[in-house]
Amino acid sequence: MNALRMNIIRQQLAVIAHTELRFGLRRGWPVIGTAAVLLVVSAGTLYLAYMNTQDAPRSLVAQESASSLAMVWMGFPALALGVLPIVAAPAVPSDRQLGVSELLRSMPLSGGIYLAGKVLGTAAAVLLTSVIGLIVHLSVHLIVVGPFDVGLYLELALWGGMPLLLWASAIGVVAACGAQTRRAAVLIGVLVGLSRAC
Repeated sequence: MNALRMNIIRQQLAVIAHTELRFGLRRGWPVIGTAAVLLVVSAGTLYLAYMNTQDAPRSLVAQESASSLAMVWMGFPALALGVLPIVAAPAVPSDRQLGVSELLRSMPLSGGIYLAGKVLGTAAAVLLTSVIGLIVHLSVHLIVVGPFDVGLYLELALWGGMPLLLWASAIGVVAACGAQTRRAAVLIGVLVGLSRAC
């Protein structure tokens, strides 16, 4: 009986998360917010790396660009925690405004599973955008600046960047899950973002 129940829960989570991923990609807010954060960090890093490596020998390009990334990276946490709660906040209230929540109440679906699915779907949209953004950044870096420190990028992405992006989007969804409208959700997201970024 427990195995059957767990299987049903997994299926429900997967359906809600997949649907939210599609909504997130279609509405675009989690994608736009994540892309904006990554664009600021990427542009700052590429600009500094390009300026710092103009006269540097090729053997030092990766080291110089790594120091440029380290300088720009200091602003990343505040930026991610300031922007992503705002763009992730409307995930649940959007369903309310579209009348989806009434349909969901008629199904054998608990509120906890629904909320977890919304968090997972939003996180998937953010993660997908992050991976694409990182690939684009590294490609441009290789073409414009030159070689880069692969280990540093992997370390920052896996241990700093992606966990922070996922956390920031998750707190946005959870904090605004009780809001009745998207506007109220965005306001809650702004307050959460300001409190986390400061």
